[in-house]
Amino acid sequence: MWGSFGEITFKSGFSPNTLKEIKNYSFRVHKPVNNPLLYEFTGEDENTLDIAITLNRAFVKVEEAVRKLEEYAKEASPQSLVIGKTYLGKYVIRSMEKVYEEILPNGEIFTVQLTLKLSEVPR
Repeated sequence: MWGSFGEITFKSGFSPNTLKEIKNYSFRVHKPVNNPLLYEFTGEDENTLDIAITLNRAFVKVEEAVRKLEEYAKEASPQSLVIGKTYLGKYVIRSMEKVYEEILPNGEIFTVQLTLKLSEVPR
């Protein structure tokens, strides 16, 4: 199985390592006299995903993929997120953490673990 974010593909047999979805909702609080508080649902707030993925030189040009993800983040460019055959929607990158796990003797990066915080772009 594979996954992708925009033009970047990642190995999904081992990755994503984790996928945490956070849905946020808005409420307006009413304070009636001598009664309990009333909560009025006013809609959904920003939905976010925390996703940990592996980029491996065997499947993708790691440095190029990291640069592309940084470009997506700086441009706040919405990208499609697909895990396996499931389309999860369009997201922008809010933050990115990188851990270089395997570096070849010539200095090339072989494997990097990325943790992305993504915000869903409403349809």
